[in-house]
Amino acid sequence: IFRFLMSKNGALRVAVVVVGAYVGYHSLCKLYNRLKPCYAIPVGSTDLIVPDDAKRSYELFTLENGMNVITISDPDTLTSAASMSVALGSMSDPDDLPGLAHFIEHMLFLGTKEYPSEGDFNTFLSAHAGNTNASTDMHETNYIFDVTSTQFKQALRRWSSFFKCPLFTPAATNRELIAIHSEHDKNMQQDGWRCWEFSKNISNPNYPFSKFFTGNLTTLQEIPSKKGINLNARMQRHYKTHYSANLMTLAVYGKEPNSVLKEWVVQLFSPVRNKNLSVPTFTGKPYTMQQLGMFHKMVPVALLHTVTLMFPIEKGYERYLTREYDYLGHLIGHEAEGSILHLLKYPHPLLQALAPFTCQPLPALSPP
Repeated sequence: IFRFLMSKNGALRVAVVVVGAYVGYHSLCKLYNRLKPCYAIPVGSTDLIVPDDAKRSYELFTLENGMNVITISDPDTLTSAASMSVALGSMSDPDDLPGLAHFIEHMLFLGTKEYPSEGDFNTFLSAHAGNTNASTDMHETNYIFDVTSTQFKQALRRWSSFFKCPLFTPAATNRELIAIHSEHDKNMQQDGWRCWEFSKNISNPNYPFSKFFTGNLTTLQEIPSKKGINLNARMQRHYKTHYSANLMTLAVYGKEPNSVLKEWVVQLFSPVRNKNLSVPTFTGKPYTMQQLGMFHKMVPVALLHTVTLMFPIEKGYERYLTREYDYLGHLIGHEAEGSILHLLKYPHPLLQALAPFTCQPLPALSPP
């Protein structure tokens, strides 16, 4: 690849494609700025941009405790679902307990005061053609489930207790530590995860992106125990301090009318406590000049030969709604004739794949 790039014709052709992509990107930006008044939604607006679907109806509202909610009514659906996004992620983990947000995500499934049996929710869903999952990201934690529509209210009742009265029992804590460690071991056998962890390891150590998000026995048990840290007590304190209704956004999808779905939501989620918290913000940058301009090598698990070029973008959060940088990624990653991939793959297969990826934080979560 590098011999091709350094050759006169190869470098010229690639340069033309890159410049073309850059010009095309800025043309799209100009087009967006001209069209923006037609479809932009002001922050805090109750207006919705919805699909042209006569069967479904939508309602957006805020509970008295500050929780934002959208209900979607689809009278033809046989499966109902819900999703809760909490504006608290791994970048907010305490420095002495890496992986705590991820661990709390796991623990919410292991019993509540209303439904103390550890497997109650999963057992209920399994009996009614349902599924559930959760994920912890840098800035948020998301919980989802689906179930046959006839059992939706009962499932929603059980699930709502996650955000009101989880138990966090010591016995469940000790068992779930093993599950967290097993997840980490599994991840470390996947080159995608290894690259992700490596990108954080080489980032600015004074910025929370560099934290170890997954957690394992070392970070959640062994080191804390030596420091006299009670994991269970700290976990409960973190949940009670940072899980606030005004940082939660709920989406509910069912066959009932929106008026009924709203009644259920008000009944089940109004008791979630509102601590009037602000969305976590972080100062600094994930990569400073000390971390940039570097060349790193990593030994893969699988038989891979990849080159990754990473470009931090200043203040990309300002355009997160339009995701304009995705246009640039699409143009660079396009595979049609005349594209970068086509030039490097035909007639000689110097390159097998080209995969641009853009990752942009939410605007309120990453100040300049």
